[in-house]
Amino acid sequence: GELDGLCADMSAKLHAQDAALAKLHAQVSGLKEELAQAEGEAREAKDQVSKRGEEIERLKKASAVLQKDLEEAERQVDEMTLRVEAQKSNEVRAGHLEELTKDLKAQVQKLREEHAGALSAL
Repeated sequence: GELDGLCADMSAKLHAQDAALAKLHAQVSGLKEELAQAEGEAREAKDQVSKRGEEIERLKKASAVLQKDLEEAERQVDEMTLRVEAQKSNEVRAGHLEELTKDLKAQVQKLREEHAGALSAL
């Protein structure tokens, strides 16, 4: 009887240990799945960061090109401004020359009249 009791006791303990072991296996299995999922998410995040990095590089390059275009446009505007200034200066000079020419013509006309007057007085 006592031996049967011990056997039953041991059998119950073994069943309990088997159940506990099965439970541990299930937990380990669950943890492995969580780990695999976390690793997958980490890889995905890394890919996203990598893609963002590539996008940032692309934007930096585009920005550099735009910066060069802007500098070129500014240079052209400066050039045109200088041309316009030179043109204005030439127009002002032309105006002065026109005035001088009128004055000279008037003086020549006056001298002709004086000369004609002097001739007729002779």
